[in-house]
Amino acid sequence: MWIDDLKFAIATRDSDMLASLIEDLPEFEHQEELKSALYLVNEALDLIKSLKDETALSMSQIRKNKEFLNSTHFDARSNLDIKL
Repeated sequence: MWIDDLKFAIATRDSDMLASLIEDLPEFEHQEELKSALYLVNEALDLIKSLKDETALSMSQIRKNKEFLNSTHFDARSNLDIKL
């Protein structure tokens, strides 16, 4: 069932599965199913935003680490080295 799959995707933090499920939203026959789906879709969107923020933070940290490593790189060639 779609709602159970969405619950599983949220619990496992599977962004690909979330995107696929939200993209293929079924029609609901009962009001309760619709309310549950709405709540879960909102939870899924919050999770996706959280994952996006975590990714941005990780990328920022990687950039800082790369800049630090590049700034501490020692060039082994001396000024008297005639072979370039």
